[in-house]
Amino acid sequence: MELRRARIAGWDLSVGALVAAAVVLSFFRLRSTDIFWHLAAGRWMFENRALPRLDPFRFTSEGARWIDHEWLFQVVAYACERLGGLDSLIALRILLVTSVALLLYRTGRRARLAAPVATLLAALSLFGTRPRMILRPELFSFLALLLLLELLDRQRSAAGGEALRPILAMIGLTVVWANFHGAALLSPAVAGLFLIGARLTPIGQAPSVRRILAVPAALLAALLVNPYGHHVLFVSRGITSAMRGLPGTNAEWAPQWIAPQPYFFFGVAAVVGLAVVARLRGIELDAATGLVALAFAVIAVTAVRHQALYFLGATPFVARTLADLLAGERLPGTLSLVARIAAVIACLLIIFSTLSPARGGIFRPRQQPFTPGLGIEPGRFPEAAGDFLDEHPEIGPLYNTFAHGGYLLWRFFPPRQVFHDGRMELVPGLLNEIGKARAGGRAWEGLMRRHGVDGALVRYERRTRPVAELDPSGEPRVVGFRTANALLFPRELYALVYWDDHAMLLVRRTPERAQWLAANEYGSLDPEDLDWTKKRALESPEFARGALRDAERRLGEDPDSRLARQIRDLILETRP
Repeated sequence: MELRRARIAGWDLSVGALVAAAVVLSFFRLRSTDIFWHLAAGRWMFENRALPRLDPFRFTSEGARWIDHEWLFQVVAYACERLGGLDSLIALRILLVTSVALLLYRTGRRARLAAPVATLLAALSLFGTRPRMILRPELFSFLALLLLLELLDRQRSAAGGEALRPILAMIGLTVVWANFHGAALLSPAVAGLFLIGARLTPIGQAPSVRRILAVPAALLAALLVNPYGHHVLFVSRGITSAMRGLPGTNAEWAPQWIAPQPYFFFGVAAVVGLAVVARLRGIELDAATGLVALAFAVIAVTAVRHQALYFLGATPFVARTLADLLAGERLPGTLSLVARIAAVIACLLIIFSTLSPARGGIFRPRQQPFTPGLGIEPGRFPEAAGDFLDEHPEIGPLYNTFAHGGYLLWRFFPPRQVFHDGRMELVPGLLNEIGKARAGGRAWEGLMRRHGVDGALVRYERRTRPVAELDPSGEPRVVGFRTANALLFPRELYALVYWDDHAMLLVRRTPERAQWLAANEYGSLDPEDLDWTKKRALESPEFARGALRDAERRLGEDPDSRLARQIRDLILETRP
């Protein structure tokens, strides 16, 4: 009885620490730029009682065909928002991340690991997935992958007809998964690799060749049980096409040789080291879980965003190898105590690193530190600029920063559409067209006029670009430096009518707007380029007076504006 009580207390302590780590890891304000267009899509489906077939959201897509392969997530997310507001989405994320943590723990226990060792392994795997713990359909894929791997393990240890139940469950899981997230496409391949490995390393009854072929085929057929049929199989190709040839590097989609991730390489080294130790001790490695782990390592090398799949997909292999090394779930008393302490410390470190992230070095979070709490991440979205748009619905179609598209849809559609948003596969060539047009003013203005753009809502791009003019001999020479938005939306064509610490709104100059602009335009300063503003203030007292009026006007509208205060002080410094 005493031993049983001690084991229950140890389970409660270690697993309780794991749950606490998962909750802290997922309790942060909404910051995903995609969640808002998912909510807008869910709302559209509720209001129209239909699934989208043509894009209703972009004025640049001309009603292009939309394969909304994540529609089920959008329905669930919008239902949560409708019932409990945005804060309910944070509760949903906490539920999903905690479920992932407990499934990782369950994976270790199924492999016969002692409870504290299973907790320690789950904590390390959870830490590796941390950069992707944002509220996106991908979170469901994490759950589905772990469930798929458990069902594959169940079917190989089942005898005779008992194996049919987990196979049927895999088919049902894949049907649901295919309507939540595109990573469901991995399901047949994962099953095939697992079954091939299970035949190489028999544990229980080795699968027949017929099963090795039939199960992946059944899962492939299950992928087609969705409103868009076989078209969902090619959505990832559209995303890849949209990313190809872009002038910049998207860190999320960059391969490891361009944007190496220390956590990933540490994880791979740890798994390889564990496998080598096991072989040196004469332990036969499990090829089923090993092939799956290897496949996810290869996938993670191709794109940074896939490293979370590696940490999840490699967990069953690590769990089984550790269990063989430790000879089961029973540990000697001292070793059990050490393992329990290590598990709790690992969970506490996750909590500490989440609440107080490193500012530099290899432990600095790949993404910006998350802000614990409810609501929307401060400064992440153009909330105050949206208030200005609410007051001026007469402003027409706007070019918008890519990251702002989803928020603007959630807040203003209908009737306001956006220039672009996170659905890169919708018009695969648009990002490339934007990238090329940004290189030249004429091409950019042509793009804006072709789509009927009436203005721009953009966040600041502080980096400057050279401005060239032709000298008398016809050779270009650099005459100064300006920010990208100053060159793309020049003051002779666009007027600055709103700005705050995070974004600015410009509208096209037209004769019909002359009176309105006289009352609303900030005619002098450039809040994006403080160096240029200071230089102009030093050159022209008249400009300095106008810029000072602009800054003080903004402070009158928002006394807490740090940027307006900074500009005001900067202008005052230029006075003799």
